[in-house]
Amino acid sequence: MERTVRAMVIGATGGIGRELVPALAKPGAELFVHGRADDERMSSLLETIAGAGARGQKVIRAIHRAEDIESEVERLLPLDVVVVSFGPIMQSSICDTQVDDWRAMAELNFVVPAAIISRCLATMKERNYGRILVFGGTGTDRIRGFSTIAAYSAAKTALGSVVKSAAREAAGYDICVNALCPGYVDTEYYSEPDRNRARRRAPGGRMLEPSEVAEAAGFLLSPSNRSLTGAVIPLDGGLG
Repeated sequence: MERTVRAMVIGATGGIGRELVPALAKPGAELFVHGRADDERMSSLLETIAGAGARGQKVIRAIHRAEDIESEVERLLPLDVVVVSFGPIMQSSICDTQVDDWRAMAELNFVVPAAIISRCLATMKERNYGRILVFGGTGTDRIRGFSTIAAYSAAKTALGSVVKSAAREAAGYDICVNALCPGYVDTEYYSEPDRNRARRRAPGGRMLEPSEVAEAAGFLLSPSNRSLTGAVIPLDGGLG
């Protein structure tokens, strides 16, 4: 008998997370979609899920620390598919980055996704199935220096080590744990001045479409992917 897929998307109501949901909304699937507010975007998302023949349930939580979402994840276990499309960015030079800034960036961009991986991996091993995808930042697929986003990028780079460790622990099971590090993705989170700057930096002046990222993510999360795991993948058009 085919398993009813239970999937959770953290950061589902906007950007890349919003684009990913339709790919997971297969007939009969059960989707738990997280957002900060019970608003029009959430209502539209639930309508999309229902229209695809899947069941949708909203998870409304503002995330300031890992405990804000960890208890919800535990309540919903077991989960077959988990996506963490979440993590605020902060721009500041090293000299202007305060202790609280380092702490916040580490908590939201490293501790939150790492804690979710910890909570989900054990039940996935029990069921011998799981797909986990987290998102790094632009250029965080390896150790690099950054002039204005050091705290954010340090946390996202460290997350890659967790992905590789989780994949190693789950080796031999039908579990894949991966990270995508997109380049400049044209989402609603860019102001027009920031969008223009991103276009100037992007290869060929072209920002990525969210659908391009969703397509790559769809394969990583699919049952047909059984071997690509522990990967921290740049998806940046050759930004380098």
